[in-house]
Amino acid sequence: MVVSDSRLSPLGMAWVVPLTSTDRNWPTHARLHINGNVSIAMCEQLRAVDIERLTDRHASVSYDELMDVRAILRSLIG
Repeated sequence: MVVSDSRLSPLGMAWVVPLTSTDRNWPTHARLHINGNVSIAMCEQLRAVDIERLTDRHASVSYDELMDVRAILRSLIG
């Protein structure tokens, strides 16, 4: 899940949060509904990736789900 905005694009990178289907019920995880399936955003594993790796958009999440992920990231990063 891409969570960075366009300010990182000139640097050739983006922040992403990896997804899993395994729900461990950790406080650093956020539940997402993507294409009719449940995915778990593992916010504690925030990564920077080269934007050239981001070739296709597979789905989007709701505003509320995005806000949940951002709130977890804020609590982890400050």
